[in-house]
Amino acid sequence: MKNPNGFGTVTKLKGKRRKPWVVKVTIGFDDEGRQKQKCIGTFSNRLDALKHLAKYNSSKEMQESYETVNEVHTLGECINCIIERDKNRKSKSWYDAKKWCYSLLSEIVDVDIKELNLTRLQKAFDNLKKQGKTQVTLGKCKIAVGTAFKYAIIHQWIPKDDDFSMYIDITTDNNERKTIHYPFSREEIRYLIDQKDFFSKVVLAYILTGCRASELLKIDKLTDDYLVCGLKTKSGKNRIIPIHPYIKPFIKEVIKYLDSTKYNSIQPKFQKYMNSLNMNHTMHDTRNTFATLAKESGIDHRTIKKILGHSTNDITEDLYIKESTDFLIQQIKKIKID
Repeated sequence: MKNPNGFGTVTKLKGKRRKPWVVKVTIGFDDEGRQKQKCIGTFSNRLDALKHLAKYNSSKEMQESYETVNEVHTLGECINCIIERDKNRKSKSWYDAKKWCYSLLSEIVDVDIKELNLTRLQKAFDNLKKQGKTQVTLGKCKIAVGTAFKYAIIHQWIPKDDDFSMYIDITTDNNERKTIHYPFSREEIRYLIDQKDFFSKVVLAYILTGCRASELLKIDKLTDDYLVCGLKTKSGKNRIIPIHPYIKPFIKEVIKYLDSTKYNSIQPKFQKYMNSLNMNHTMHDTRNTFATLAKESGIDHRTIKKILGHSTNDITEDLYIKESTDFLIQQIKKIKID
């Protein structure tokens, strides 16, 4: 039977817990007319929860005693609060990454953050390891959990000592590949050229621009000779990337495809394509390849850094020396791939 309007609700939280039944009562409405609720207790069974709700509604003294009661705040709520708080001052890639982590942590996002001890957190991360998630991915999820716990501490939902996120073990059985990047060989690049399929063009676009995985997903400007994009660092933002002659015929098609592609899907697609070609590379290897090709082709070290979006660590050069677009376009032509 449905409760009367404003009476309150009894809901069951997901997962195995000692008291899964939560009693919530309405404390007001937001600007859009939606109910704002607070928790007034948790119970081991639904009947006790309903009795408590009925008793609450029949006793003014009991209602007054719950004015400062602690609410249930889930891990997912904390993550979403952080996303809403920071989304206007963060990049789209940051937003997509946080949403991606939220989806990966589906096992624990509905759990009250007060009930998330290290054992439960570690189990969730161990399950991600079993799914084949990389240490980089696990690291991003750990950061998301850590910021959620800090948010809960700031709002006094949990004491500082209850932040177990820093102790989550994200090491995997195969860590060597996480820190060593291998450039595509000349033979592999020629093999990509021979494929003639669309995704080979995507890979070649990344190789010959040196852009980060997320940067080509959101460019600021595209012309026939260069594009403007950049994220992450001051040196990397709004930088000019000269377009290599080989990718000119299809770069606009690739950019159009990437513009509708989410960050959390481009890397799995890249990995699937690499597996189909029996190649062992990550997306970051494309940047490593660009740097290698540029160096082998005689492009000076400073120009390579500028195209990649790295600081030269020289204040005079960073502040006063600005390469012209024409200079960069001429430099990129030095790279010969066919």
